[in-house]
Amino acid sequence: MRDLHITTVHDETPSIRRIVLSAADGAPLPGFAAGAHLTIEIPDVGVRKYSLVNVSGAPGATAAPRAYILGVRLDPQSGGGSRYMHALKPGDRVRASGPGNDFPLKDSSVSPLLVGGGIGITPLLSMAAELRARGREFRVLYAARTSAELAFFDDLVTLAGDALEIHLDDVAGGVADIEARLAGLPGGTQV
Repeated sequence: MRDLHITTVHDETPSIRRIVLSAADGAPLPGFAAGAHLTIEIPDVGVRKYSLVNVSGAPGATAAPRAYILGVRLDPQSGGGSRYMHALKPGDRVRASGPGNDFPLKDSSVSPLLVGGGIGITPLLSMAAELRARGREFRVLYAARTSAELAFFDDLVTLAGDALEIHLDDVAGGVADIEARLAGLPGGTQV
């Protein structure tokens, strides 16, 4: 476990907050790959895992970062973890371990399709950044109930550009038809 300091907090949406953490002395932090997470110790609750977000498509951006970015959704039924994280402010300290990675980006010769909804976009944003850094083609399908719930939207537009497809339930009249979207993919496409 290491102590990390909250450097900035920014509301991405009414329920999702961007939290930026760094070492107290400003030293580089351990590197990570797309799909990685930090395990945060929540007082009186236990530990919770939050995806690390990389918003830079520059090669080596996550090799020895000066800061970690998390995206945390406030869960109305929270057991305390998301409420704790949403109460953090610049200058606060958290205990964290990691990075760990249970969701690594797999290599493939076919351009992948990254599919995420709501807060689930956080590990996929890092995957888009890593693919961009490698010079690889990819597509992103990002679904949300409304445009107000599109977290990290500007970062994703910068990384994916025309390869970004947005599905908004309120505009489309319902949830995304993922089965139909997958049916048209070339064989061997990783999703």
